Amino acid sequence: MGRGSAGDTIRAGRRRHGWTQSDLAKRLNVSRSTVSRLEAGKQQARDVRTLHRAAEVLGLAPESLGVVGEAVTGAPSVMEDDPVRRRQLLTSLAVTAAASAVPGGLAAGTARAVTPGPDGALLDALRGLLLGTSLPPGAAPCTTAQARTLLGKATTAFHSCRYVDLSRDLPKLVVGMQQLAAADDDPHAYGLLAHAYTLTSRLLIKLDAVDLGLLAADRAHTFATGGSDPVLLGETARNKSILIRKAGWPDDAAAIALHAADQLTGTDPRSRSQRGLLLMSAGYTAARSRDAATLVDLTEQARRIADGLGDRLMLPTHGGGFGRSIVDLHLISGHTAVGNPTAALAVADRVKVKNLPTIERRARYLTDTAAAHAMLDQRTECIDTLLQAERIAPQEVRTRPAVRRMVGNLMVTGRISPDLRALSARLRLP
Repeated sequence: MGRGSAGDTIRAGRRRHGWTQSDLAKRLNVSRSTVSRLEAGKQQARDVRTLHRAAEVLGLAPESLGVVGEAVTGAPSVMEDDPVRRRQLLTSLAVTAAASAVPGGLAAGTARAVTPGPDGALLDALRGLLLGTSLPPGAAPCTTAQARTLLGKATTAFHSCRYVDLSRDLPKLVVGMQQLAAADDDPHAYGLLAHAYTLTSRLLIKLDAVDLGLLAADRAHTFATGGSDPVLLGETARNKSILIRKAGWPDDAAAIALHAADQLTGTDPRSRSQRGLLLMSAGYTAARSRDAATLVDLTEQARRIADGLGDRLMLPTHGGGFGRSIVDLHLISGHTAVGNPTAALAVADRVKVKNLPTIERRARYLTDTAAAHAMLDQRTECIDTLLQAERIAPQEVRTRPAVRRMVGNLMVTGRISPDLRALSARLRLP
């Protein structure tokens, strides 16, 4: 997008409305600096969603900003096509499962590589599930009641950081739910399957397995459109947004999260809480681009929602829940990402670990706090905090690539204490 065309058109449209750049930024749910880049022709051309939104807000034809067709948003634009897509996907999954389960099937004569590292078995199991190359034996259709029970157990395992258990049980759960949904074209069955794929995508987010995570997140979103829960649909969009940010497309990631947040206009606490989670996710995406102003703005919007809910923890199965302490947890990681570890530690000081709802959230608080200490070269505090995290959630510390990188950097940047050497050995770092 060059100046003299779309940028001038946006500027002229803004001035015609009598708006400042900040006024337009608020209407687009972006930072003022993003509007400035748009008008100067410096915003990357792939940010089609923001251009579509700008055209809509300013009353312009999308073609006048150099974009055509429908904007790809976090939600499907033609809901009538969704039943067809869901049925086609279930049929495809069933065919793949049958082909890989018999001699001479998909994997016949093919040696499958084994992923090295402590998270290798987990990644192999999830890859086999998503690609249909190694499906779990013994998976059978389940009833709706059984599916709810199994999903509850899998969610508890995730929140307890028992990822080895998940590598064994989650593939069976997903295959069983696929068979349930195929046999019973019911919104509840689709909703359960969406939950299962959402849990799969959350696990892959932790493992930095972006390609597989996007595959799982897309399936979660597809099946969520067949359910009756807009909050679940928002959660699938949030996970997709996180993975797209990890893939290196922050503008697209923020647009998906903010679009999904805009769809949650209800006043019920669940809708408001999911909106808060989406706003926090978009804020963290801004932080990864070193946009501190947008991080603070979006996080404060989420905090106002949390304040309105009081001391309640909402949506415990969606990203670890939503509430005041969860807002602080996101702000710690956001300040660290934007390069302000001092601010991150100031927030961390006011968080009571016991108030965080799950082992997974407590471990995440500790590892994010350790990262802030590391940025300040506070080695002793960083190592002590990592050891606290390992005591409560050893699999979280030993499998997450981000934590392993942190420990690896400590091993090559300063004095190696006995505690650090022992931690590195337990993580099996080279």
